[in-house]
This record gives sequence, C-alpha cells and structure tokens, in this order.
Amino acid sequence: MRISPILKQMNRLIQLIVGAVLLASTSCSYKKNYTIKATLEHLDGQPVYVVQELFNEGFSTDTIHPENNTFLLQRPSDSLSAVYLYFNDKTEPIRFYLKNGDRLTLTGDANDLFGMQVKGNQINEEISEFRRENRTILVQLAEKERNIAAQWETPDYGREIDALKDSLYKKTVSFIEEHPESPASTILMYEYLLDENNAALCDSLLKILPVEARPLKLQTKIEVILSRISKNKPGTIFPYFSLQNHKDSTVHSSSFRGKPTVITCWAANDSLSLQEFRFQKEWYKNIDSKEVNLVSISFDMDTALWKNRIRTDSLPGKHVRLPEGWNSPWVKNNAIIQLPSTFVLDKQGKIKAHNLKGYALKEYIEEIVAREDSIRQAGKR
Repeated sequence: MRISPILKQMNRLIQLIVGAVLLASTSCSYKKNYTIKATLEHLDGQPVYVVQELFNEGFSTDTIHPENNTFLLQRPSDSLSAVYLYFNDKTEPIRFYLKNGDRLTLTGDANDLFGMQVKGNQINEEISEFRRENRTILVQLAEKERNIAAQWETPDYGREIDALKDSLYKKTVSFIEEHPESPASTILMYEYLLDENNAALCDSLLKILPVEARPLKLQTKIEVILSRISKNKPGTIFPYFSLQNHKDSTVHSSSFRGKPTVITCWAANDSLSLQEFRFQKEWYKNIDSKEVNLVSISFDMDTALWKNRIRTDSLPGKHVRLPEGWNSPWVKNNAIIQLPSTFVLDKQGKIKAHNLKGYALKEYIEEIVAREDSIRQAGKR
C-alpha cells in the first residue's frame, strides 16, 4: 500500500513529538536527581553501599549491585549534600558532594579511592584532584590509623600519625588560599582540617571565604562544630551524668572525683573507637587503677552488642551507656562531635585535655601519674 506524502509528514511529525517528549522526560529525570556513572576495576560483583546525608534528618541508605564493574546511581538532593560510597571491605568511604542536576563519571580502581578520576562537576573534580595530589599522605594516614592498636609498643607510631596530619593540614590550607572562591575549599576544610586543634584557624578561614564558597548546609555544620568545640576548653567542669553500667547499676560522674580520670566516648561498632580502646587497654595495664580512673561512655543503641564487646575484648575500667546514643541532649551539651572522643579530668572534675588519642594520651597520663607520685614522695619526707 502506498502512503500519501501527507501521511508521511504526519508520521514524521509524530516521531519528532514522541522524541521530544522522551528527551524532555530524560532531561527532567536528570534535573530531579543527581547521577553517578561509575566504571571501576575490582568491584568484582560486590555491592556498593550508598549513604546520603540529609540535613537535620539523618541519613538515607541504599545498596547497588554493579554489573561488569559498572553501576549507575540516581538519587534526589534539593541542595548540595554529602554522598558516601562504600566499596568492597566497607571500612572507608569516598565522599562526593552533589545536588539535583549534577552528573559525575567515575573511573579508576575501587581499591584506590584517592586515585579515582572524577569528571562532570567542578566541585568534585577539584576535590578529586586534591585527593590524587595528596594520595600518598591520605593512604599512609588511613593505614596507620587502622593499625594503631597493633602498634601500641612503638613509641614513634603516634608521632608519625601526627606528622602526616600536620602535612595534610598544610596542604588543605594551601588549597583554600589558592581557591578562595570555590566551595571545594569549605568542603576540604570540613573533611581534612576541622578539629579541636585547628578550630581557631578554621573559624578565621571560614569568615574570609566569600558567600559563594560556603555551601549553606556545610557552613551551618562547621559553625555548630566550632561552637561545640569552644565548650570543651580546659578548666571547664565536665558535665554531670548518671548512667547505667554494663552490670545494670547506676554510676554517677561525681564518683570519679579525687583522682585523674580518662573518659572515652565510643561505640562498639566503630572501628576507630575499638582501636583507641584496645590501645588504652594495653597501656592501662602498667598504671595502678588506684591512681587513674578509666571510664567509657558508649553511644551504642544495642545493649547486647555493647556488653558483648566489653566482655569479649576484656575492656578495662568503668563502662556506662547513653541509651539515646547520639540523640542524647548530653551529647550536645558536652559538644561531642566525633567518636572516639576523649577527656582527661583532674581530681576536681575539670577538663585538663580534650581529644588526646593513642600515644599522645598515653604520654599525658604517664606525666600525670609521675607528677602525682613525686608529690606523694615529697610529702613523705
């Protein structure tokens, strides 16, 4: 049957309309989501775990099953949000910062997170470039922090970690100074510079960055963290608590008065917390428990998991648990922003040092014990 020219034109017009609708639909899909397209070696069919930070709403989670070392992720985000991808062993995530309409292409190796190539979005391209340029520092630091519990007899191990952190701090500050108008500067400040030791520096840097370089959500988070850090100044009284211990008895923080106390906030399912506590276990063997209190405050919601970890690891000291975990008002009042978090208190319950870890904490406590011993010896003369 012969089709008239008019019908041919109508068919062509219909095809164009359908194509335009499909194109518009696809475009809308991209505008309503961010997109990550990845082709990475050594995914090996293992699931990729996705965690997206929701401002003031917690986190959303998802699982992706790659095929032939590739996967496509599309999720909504009305404003710039942190998206964490966990590959293979899930011990360390890689973070990207995305909003609706952003499209990323990832290539490289799933076992080399800091060497990954990122294209399609200026912010993440700049962050990725920073990670690649500082890959050696980042890899060494991550490896040493993973193994710190096994290196408790190596005095220089903690100093090596501090040296790597100092080097990373300097690299981050240099990036910020060279890219003052990029939101990547605020992101790298948050990821690699923001801690108690650098609080004043971060505060000053944040104030001089232009508005376009400070994503609102991230700026708010940094300001909250800085305000919390200011609460932990030495000389302030550690906030009172009354909590249940692992034997279901009530423990009052006032019972620690009379001798120096180390308080560690931690969680049984947090690898860095476990490393720190196992390290403390080793050096605490050489200290008379009559001279120093060792106290842990667990953020675990799972009571059984918490008690089992104390028992199986034979963790020393006194153990209590916040039943509300991170949701406890005590956490905000005491400005806890990370785990593990440590406090050293004097005999009156005042904070002497905050967030010393590893060898720095060990040496600080040994100095306190030696000083107390000297005072006692002098009193006997």
